[in-house]
Amino acid sequence: MRKIFIKGLVLLPFLLFTFQNIFGQGFLQTYDADANDSYLAAKAIDDGYLVASKNEIIRTDTLGIMIWSKPLELPAEEVAFTDSAIVTFRFEFGSNGYWSYYDFNGDLLWTDSTDSVVFDYAGSKILCPSDDGNVTLIASIYENTRRIYAEKRDEDGVVLFQKAVTVDSALMKYVPYAAISLFDGGTLIVGSFTFSGISEMFLMRLDEEANIVWTKKWDSEELFSLGSSSISMKESAEGDFIVLGGGAINSGFSSKVIKFSGEGDIIWEAGFQGYLPNSSLANKLDILPSGNIVFVSLPSPFQNQTKGSRLIMIDSEGQLLWAKELKYIQYGAIGEKIIELQHVGGNQLLMGGSFRNGANNNFMLVKTDTFGNVYPHFFTGQVFQDYSNDCLFDVDEEGCRNVNIRISNVDSDFVTTTDEQGYFAIHLPEGDYQVSVQSIDYWKTCDPFNTISITNNLDTTFLNIPVQPEFFCPLLSVDISTPFLRLCSPNSYFIHYCNQGTIPAENATIEIQLADSLHFIHATAPLLSQNGQTLTFDLGTVDVFECNSFRIDFQVTCDEEFFGQTQCTEAHIYPDQPCNISYTGPDIHATGFCQNDTIHFNIINEGEDMQSPQQYIVIEDNIILMTDDFQLLQGESRMSTVAATNGATYYLIAAQDPNLPTILGNPIATAVVEGCVGEVNEGAFSQFPENDGEPWISIDCHPIVASFDPNDKTAFPSGWTEDHLIEARTDLEYLIRFQNTGTDTAFKVVIVDTLSQFLDPSTIRPGAGSHPFSFDLTGQGVATFTFDNILLPDSTTNEAASHGFVKFSISQKPDNAIGTRIENTAYIYFDYNSAVQTNTVFHTIGEPWVQVVNGSLEVFETGVQVAVFPNPCYQSATFGIDGLIGSHSVLQLSDINGRTIFQTKMVGGKATFERGEWPAGIYFFSVRENEKVIATGKLMVR
Repeated sequence: MRKIFIKGLVLLPFLLFTFQNIFGQGFLQTYDADANDSYLAAKAIDDGYLVASKNEIIRTDTLGIMIWSKPLELPAEEVAFTDSAIVTFRFEFGSNGYWSYYDFNGDLLWTDSTDSVVFDYAGSKILCPSDDGNVTLIASIYENTRRIYAEKRDEDGVVLFQKAVTVDSALMKYVPYAAISLFDGGTLIVGSFTFSGISEMFLMRLDEEANIVWTKKWDSEELFSLGSSSISMKESAEGDFIVLGGGAINSGFSSKVIKFSGEGDIIWEAGFQGYLPNSSLANKLDILPSGNIVFVSLPSPFQNQTKGSRLIMIDSEGQLLWAKELKYIQYGAIGEKIIELQHVGGNQLLMGGSFRNGANNNFMLVKTDTFGNVYPHFFTGQVFQDYSNDCLFDVDEEGCRNVNIRISNVDSDFVTTTDEQGYFAIHLPEGDYQVSVQSIDYWKTCDPFNTISITNNLDTTFLNIPVQPEFFCPLLSVDISTPFLRLCSPNSYFIHYCNQGTIPAENATIEIQLADSLHFIHATAPLLSQNGQTLTFDLGTVDVFECNSFRIDFQVTCDEEFFGQTQCTEAHIYPDQPCNISYTGPDIHATGFCQNDTIHFNIINEGEDMQSPQQYIVIEDNIILMTDDFQLLQGESRMSTVAATNGATYYLIAAQDPNLPTILGNPIATAVVEGCVGEVNEGAFSQFPENDGEPWISIDCHPIVASFDPNDKTAFPSGWTEDHLIEARTDLEYLIRFQNTGTDTAFKVVIVDTLSQFLDPSTIRPGAGSHPFSFDLTGQGVATFTFDNILLPDSTTNEAASHGFVKFSISQKPDNAIGTRIENTAYIYFDYNSAVQTNTVFHTIGEPWVQVVNGSLEVFETGVQVAVFPNPCYQSATFGIDGLIGSHSVLQLSDINGRTIFQTKMVGGKATFERGEWPAGIYFFSVRENEKVIATGKLMVR
């Protein structure tokens, strides 16, 4: 046995420098409680956390933000978590003990009492969950003297055993202080025993049937001399035991860590003078994958108004690595202490605790890195309209609502959004930052980049950001959306509009062009006029930074001819003229229609003369049929025709002038025609962006369907081919649909969307939603949409009204490389229920319309066109051949060594190569017709 005693805690400067600058994705959340409540424990689950206290269960999302809280049926003394349940125990002195099991939705599964057992007030009542889902209760009972009591129950409450553990003489009084379940199904107990007035400590190992394997005893002064609730334990992967307690060292009480072998022999012990283990029933110690040990302690003596808890790390031999003060709460809080600590994977710890704020207790949940670093510094302020142009806040100057704030440095970006009064708040790690207001045209800030310096302490930095009018005109935006179009069913469009200009928009109107298959019924906004499918609505005056919504009810046609066809409805808000644009170049638009079995595309220049040619492409499903240059004078147009084939969807993509400002539209003009001949190729329509790049225009396109999947996520555009290829500059729209498929009304729905690292969260723009919602943007890209008091009926009561949705748009980060994969998933919470995870949508950044590698294609037959795309490819490439009379063409690919790796018949002039496990590189292909080589070329795989 080795003994290590360390007097005081030395914080080496180089260690501080090392770990204070390493930050993980953390959070700090607090929860109100009443004066009689106390924190017990927490558990990380797939889509958030559960926090249990004496009186309630709290459910949070992945950032610790509370989704719901539920009271416990019986107040708890002890709580434990299995993989699927929350287990609590309560006893009444001299009477019964009460078990309760709750599911992860906070609903009571069962409760039962332990009868004919007289529980003793001394010692702890400890619940020890095991890997098989069973839970063992270790307690002290009174049978002429104090004895160890063990009771095991399964998940259904069935009692597997109840027994009083007999140790030595019945006159010895045993009291458990702490216990844990072991890997072999047994139990380890530490506590005290008394005999003839002598009190000592014991360590006891039980097997899975609560039979004693061995018992070790020590003098209290040699082992631990502090009370029962200050001890916590952990079994190592090697089967040893690490025990944290408190004892007397050099005439003072301090934390002590002891490592025991699996047979109960002391391997080493280490003391840390001046710091006490916390008094709590939760665990304060854990073992990291590295073998290092972390635990929390309190200053000795503990003073509520002074320092907070300490996080201490020692190595596997008990040597001190570092210690750090943890004080996460400030501003009137006293008595802050960490009660629980657990490693939750990677480089992350979860810590729970409590503090007092006035007369009440408050709980906190903190996620940190293994050095205890969370983003503790609070940065707050207000973005306000500085019409006085003095860069100072005046009491009559209003805030700017729903404005994105970017806080960035060389290492990372953080984002947040202003509330209805223009206020923002965010926790930040240490560093120097530039603060900028994002995406507000017509406004300028006094300082384009406000600089702040954040120190690694729990403090608050305040910064008010004035924005001044740069141009005096309104800037209206609109978004229209519906979750789906179902054949022969009533439905609604939801229209969301805002004014982010510098003056109110007077006499504002919205013009809605309904798709032909939709029949208008009613609207919640005043209807000015109706001309066929064109509806015009009066909005009155839209104030600066004002946003509003309204609904249009309609009936989807019952004509089955429209089934599967995509229907597009357009919203156009007026006034729509930007006041800061001096662009006088060309403005390209594209249209398309089907006549008999021919597709007619038209490119029109509605701007000034084109000074240089641009390119256009015509695509059939996934095959490029033609590409050519065009150069048009003002008002001039160019027509292209294509013979339609069965079921195909046709696109025309025409490049805009590269100098066209983004506010005036997308960098490409597109036109789509589907279903000209035969059945529609479902899903092909949405591969490319819609023509609604201007903020005052919004186009919503959906196929008419018979059924659909609730609680899903879709993206627009969907992208080209199975790789969902899009260009790096393409903005994305996400539609998240939800449905209450439960058995009762949902009062609250929360959608949490952690954005891909390849999207720019500062550009997010919430769009239309089915019900009023609040939006919050935090951290490095977590978007939260909250539908309070939504009163969403269940699908069995009112199927039509059980649906909801929200839509938002966002830009990519500017430096996304070719091959980047952008994935996005959302989590939907209905009231107190577990999250519903949506499908994951993805896009791949590529060059979707590059036909071939330069100089790599040779065609040996007159009148034949061969295309391969995308090229370069990542997962798959499609080959197409046109103009060939025969129908027996074969595609063959070989590697650089001449080995044939792929060969297939081309059906209908098309074939697809799936990369599978083949490495990146150059591959050679040939197209043959009746053994005659028609074309050869190269395919680049990245």
